[in-house]
Amino acid sequence: MSVLRSRPLKEVSWQYYFFVEAVGDIYSPRGQEMLKKLGKYCNKLHLIGSFKAARELSE
Repeated sequence: MSVLRSRPLKEVSWQYYFFVEAVGDIYSPRGQEMLKKLGKYCNKLHLIGSFKAARELSE
């Protein structure tokens, strides 16, 4: 995990949603396991996108 941000929910006081940025391949077995584990702890889990790291682009 490289970044974790929280924002308050507008509809419910004292409840928050989180944005997480992580480094890795979500399509690898480890990436799929990470998403599965996160799903156990999150009421909702949305994958917004995925992109290659800068070092991968230069190869």
